[in-house]
Amino acid sequence: MPAPADSDSIRARLDAIPAIGRIRDAAGSEPTYLVGGAVRDLLLDLDPAGIGNIDVVVEGDASALARELGGEELSGGRFATARATVDGAEVDLAGARTE
Repeated sequence: MPAPADSDSIRARLDAIPAIGRIRDAAGSEPTYLVGGAVRDLLLDLDPAGIGNIDVVVEGDASALARELGGEELSGGRFATARATVDGAEVDLAGARTE
């Protein structure tokens, strides 16, 4: 198992993930959070260029962000989810919610 990455390298590795720049630009000031396997891969110091699936939680309208990225809504309502393909990566978006 690879050694965990140090905090200084995580930011640079985050920037190297395909689509991250476009997601940031499209989100603007709306808070968005990287979650799931991409976070695990960053912490394990795995190659960020190989991350082909990106999971993002949006504090706001996940469908609107997906449309901004050229994607589509998958389900609406309380469990709003959407998907877009950005720079070759599948980006799954979900609206933040409380249980």
